[in-house]
Amino acid sequence: MASRLSGQPVALLLVGPNRRATRLPRTYEVTIRQAPGTIKRVALARSPEAALQGVQSAVGYEHRVDVTEMPATVQRLGSGETWEKPVTPSSS
Repeated sequence: MASRLSGQPVALLLVGPNRRATRLPRTYEVTIRQAPGTIKRVALARSPEAALQGVQSAVGYEHRVDVTEMPATVQRLGSGETWEKPVTPSSS
């Protein structure tokens, strides 16, 4: 999945349980780790990628900082399923 932020294409790569988009939005907690602190937001989305994309866009707009390259965790509330970013692509 890709989005646009500040004119640059952003690829969202998450590692974790199998991702599947749902018809009804689910509640996710997105944590973006940055120096010197951590940003946590709750998002309603149909997939963990959509939750991360929405939070990254909102935080970037609010704080005028590009957070797309910062490490992040997306956790589906209620189920405890967790996805991590960034993922280093395999060199194959």
